[in-house]
Amino acid sequence: MQQGQVLETLDSSQLINNQARHEYSRLLIQASRDMDLRPTG
Repeated sequence: MQQGQVLETLDSSQLINNQARHEYSRLLIQASRDMDLRPTG
């Protein structure tokens, strides 16, 4: 009984981590694109 709950909690936190990581990499890609578009000098 207890084990199932622990696994469920781990699953949800893992899901949140995945979403955060995805969002973060998306922001990084967007930022690097902005840098590329920005004229240098």
